[in-house]
Amino acid sequence: MVLFVITMLLVAAVVLGKYLVISEIRRLEDVLRGKQQRLLDASGRVKVTQQRLMVAQKAEGLAAHKVATLKYRLTHLEEQLVQVELIEIKAELEKQREVAFVLDRVIRKALSQAGVEDEDHVRKVIGVITGLIDLEKHENSDELIAAIREKLIQLKENPAQEAPPSQAPSPGPEAQPSAPQEAAPLTLI
Repeated sequence: MVLFVITMLLVAAVVLGKYLVISEIRRLEDVLRGKQQRLLDASGRVKVTQQRLMVAQKAEGLAAHKVATLKYRLTHLEEQLVQVELIEIKAELEKQREVAFVLDRVIRKALSQAGVEDEDHVRKVIGVITGLIDLEKHENSDELIAAIREKLIQLKENPAQEAPPSQAPSPGPEAQPSAPQEAAPLTLI
């Protein structure tokens, strides 16, 4: 009977040990499952963060590309604006040169018909008329010719206005002889 009791105690100890081992294994499995779940949650958050980072990097790259494209377009448009302004300035200068050339030709023709051959006189008359006529007001040559004829008639009636004030000789003994003036090219600015 002692043997029976010892056997029973041994069986009870084995069953109790088995129970303790099983409960310890279950507890460790629960801990392991919790850690795995936290690891899965953390890896999910890492993946989401990585995706957000990739989206942000793509957006940053697209934004940088867009900024570079806009800078290029701005530079190109500025260059085009400068070109357009230059073209407009050249056209205006060409128009002014053309008007000045037509004016010079018309005045010389009118003066040659009037019998004036003196080049200095022609230059003075061109200077006076250029100063008196608003060339931009007279777009076509008929209006320009009429305005020139009107000024020539006025000059005939009142010869004191023949030379502009800057070219009129100054009275008095202090006046120094001036060097002959070269006729400046006719420019309208």
